[in-house]
Amino acid sequence: MRPKVLVALFAAVLTSLAACHTAATQTDTAAAGDTPQMTPAQLFETSCSSCHSLDLPRSQRLNRATWEWVVSDMVNKYGATWVTEEEQTIIIDYLAANYGPDSS
Repeated sequence: MRPKVLVALFAAVLTSLAACHTAATQTDTAAAGDTPQMTPAQLFETSCSSCHSLDLPRSQRLNRATWEWVVSDMVNKYGATWVTEEEQTIIIDYLAANYGPDSS
């Protein structure tokens, strides 16, 4: 690979990691009571968009069990460890209600 391509790739990875770290810090602050509580939609958008686009989850129509698996993977496999268990439940409830098989 060319050096410029490697530098661009490395910069993209660092930007993604920085965004994830920023989201973790913001969520920790919110948990401490320093900011107003977010709606389920805001929690989903803030937590999930810090690492990836929201286009994919918004386009899927998964059942609750599959959303549980996806959110668990994001936290345990991909490192979104700033999302608490309570927040995971809120996000799963939101996804199942708004992006489930029966949602329009």
